[in-house]
Amino acid sequence: TTSSGSGLYWQLLGNAGTTAGTNFIGTTDNQAFEIHVDETGTATEGRRRVMRFEPNAVSANVIGGFNGNNVTGGVVGGVIAGGGASGSTNRVTDDYGVVSGGQNNQAGDGVGATNNNGYATVGGGQNNTALESYSTVGGGYSNTASDGLSTVGGGYNNTASNGYSTVGGGAGNTASGDVSTV
Repeated sequence: TTSSGSGLYWQLLGNAGTTAGTNFIGTTDNQAFEIHVDETGTATEGRRRVMRFEPNAVSANVIGGFNGNNVTGGVVGGVIAGGGASGSTNRVTDDYGVVSGGQNNQAGDGVGATNNNGYATVGGGQNNTALESYSTVGGGYSNTASDGLSTVGGGYNNTASNGYSTVGGGAGNTASGDVSTV
């Protein structure tokens, strides 16, 4: 930081003499910090907020990409790395859920408490949902991992619907038994 009359500031070409953990860009209160780009557009365009950091007592939430992407209130450790669009936002609804990108993807069940179906992950693609604890959808289109520890690698319209079930890919496949694989 550098002094300039009224206080300290960050220079556009960088600063020297900073100390990590002491000097930072951010807030000093319990409020979210946002990075915005091109405030001239409308909120339904891919402009304005491009990154949001939400503090909490356990693990901050990080929300990138489309400005309508969201982490449900009360969630801890949620991450949306990017993607999303108007009408196709990415969502994390349960603790430690991750959506890496794509559009209209959801990690968590979106029902009740935020700590009941944590650690769900959607890698990308479109219209994918990882609903329960430790479930994963790698990508593709309209895939669902709907029970704990279930996985859909990708493809189209696949469902892993029971615990430990896996669909590697393809189209229209369902792994419906515990510990089943397609």
